[in-house]
Amino acid sequence: MRLLDTSKGRDLGRLLNGILLGTLACILLYTVFGLILVRTHADLVAAKMEWFLRNDMRVVISPEAPYLQAFHHQLGSALFFGVTLGSMTALFSSALSIVPWVTGTRGKWINPVLTLLLIPLYLFLMLSREIPVLSVLWAALTPAFFWIPWIYAQRRGQTKRRNPARLALFALPFLLAFVPLGTVSSVTVRNMLMGLPSGTLLSNFYYDHTLLAAHAIKPVFYQAQKVIAISEGIEFSEPLPSGTLLLRHPDPCALPSTSLVISKTESDCPSFLYAASGAAPMGQTLVRDASKHFDHNKAIRKGTRWFFKGGFLAVLFLVFARIVLFLEDVYDRSKGTALLLFAVVLVLPSLRFYNGYLVRSLNADPNTKAYEYASAKNATKRYLSLLHCSTLLSYETLASLSRDPDPSVRHYAFIAMRYHRDPIVTSALKQGVSDPEQIVRTKVYQALGEIGEDDTNRLLDQAIAQDPSWYARDYAYKARGSIERIYKIVDKM
Repeated sequence: MRLLDTSKGRDLGRLLNGILLGTLACILLYTVFGLILVRTHADLVAAKMEWFLRNDMRVVISPEAPYLQAFHHQLGSALFFGVTLGSMTALFSSALSIVPWVTGTRGKWINPVLTLLLIPLYLFLMLSREIPVLSVLWAALTPAFFWIPWIYAQRRGQTKRRNPARLALFALPFLLAFVPLGTVSSVTVRNMLMGLPSGTLLSNFYYDHTLLAAHAIKPVFYQAQKVIAISEGIEFSEPLPSGTLLLRHPDPCALPSTSLVISKTESDCPSFLYAASGAAPMGQTLVRDASKHFDHNKAIRKGTRWFFKGGFLAVLFLVFARIVLFLEDVYDRSKGTALLLFAVVLVLPSLRFYNGYLVRSLNADPNTKAYEYASAKNATKRYLSLLHCSTLLSYETLASLSRDPDPSVRHYAFIAMRYHRDPIVTSALKQGVSDPEQIVRTKVYQALGEIGEDDTNRLLDQAIAQDPSWYARDYAYKARGSIERIYKIVDKM
């Protein structure tokens, strides 16, 4: 079947349009998949919090919280899976789409059999043993969601003859700014955006919704709060993992909405079978083994990890490639406008080279430059002094930088304060609990947990109860557990 009219030639712009449209369709498809998953886990989290409250334990989020119950918040969490899994599945289809773009036909390369061969790969990235039937269905739908928009893009518009030299010129700023790619990651992009109004909004949206998505793919052992039902008579040595509510019951399957069930005998519900042999295991070991047994969404966790390790850069490359073609399209209509936009794009490599110059200068004489940068009016210099030379800075300097107007500077100042028990550091951390940025407060709580001063418990308890961010409260709860393990064993009859 002919996908495009080869008599008109092949246009790179139409290929990229098809890839981007196909990617957006896949993001939509996997956002729906994620919504089904997170709605289930929102109910599970709410049920766990009810268990904690009934047994007089603190919770990191109330069962009625909008981040669990409101549809738009669930949709925001589902978008995490849309962007990560949708982008990853689309990238594999994108690589395959180059063949029909070159040949103009489906031919022997792009046929139903080859498309079906991608389905196991999709399942490798997104199989959920919680909803296996839906996982297979979504994997089967993925090729259609990518190829229909892709074919639509190939059939629209006129083929344009591109100027290779001009394309190379417009692509140069992006190549200079992001090559080598090993120096670019989602973290570096986050740090670049931190402090910008749009970047702050994006960052807050991500961290507001990430915990519900994380609950769906994180092993139970690593969740901040977990409810475990266990048969009577199972012996283990303490301690349990922090954040554990352990419910002993003659029939643990009778307890609803628990994170894990550990049983001595075969049970009517999915459970981890405890085999008593030798010395009683430590509570942490028992929970970790049971958690591995019920790691239902390991494949999805792998798929999201692939996105942040490489897929993110591939998507970024495709977006930049489309911007390059856009600049050339503008050039044909208005040379002045195109050159003005090109001048704006030149800011990217300029910032890269300036940043590289500052780092080289800092590394050439760190003992002198560390303090020079830390006291500079330029926020980039202050940020670099912390990123590369924080161990050379005094406690007074770190405390001063923790009050910096730039959130990226405050963020790394509090990271540098971990493990230090000086009164100046402790005082700065006490002030940091009221920082307006939730990502900064997480580092404050983490540092308080590492230091463990006398007043730390009170501050962390206050944060668990009052911090407006679920994400930050989760950090505070974990930090509190690192000082004094939080768990409870309740006999249910």
